[in-house]
Amino acid sequence: MTTPTDYDKIASRYAAGIDERPWNALYERPTTLGLLPDVRGKDVLDAGCGHGWYADWLVRNGARVVAVDCSLSMVKLAAERL
Repeated sequence: MTTPTDYDKIASRYAAGIDERPWNALYERPTTLGLLPDVRGKDVLDAGCGHGWYADWLVRNGARVVAVDCSLSMVKLAAERL
């Protein structure tokens, strides 16, 4: 994709505080992680990786990850995170 997305415009602001926001930190992420099997040694596609929180978690828990997003700015933030 070569055209900017809406997330390209807000990527830095989006990523700046989302890790600490109560909805994400206390509800969405723990619930999603609770649904996952053991990822150690698994190949995982993180489609819509955003700023890379899940990709980072997956790598730290032993998965081999390919992370993609339609927002180049989000992919850059994910790459910096990892």
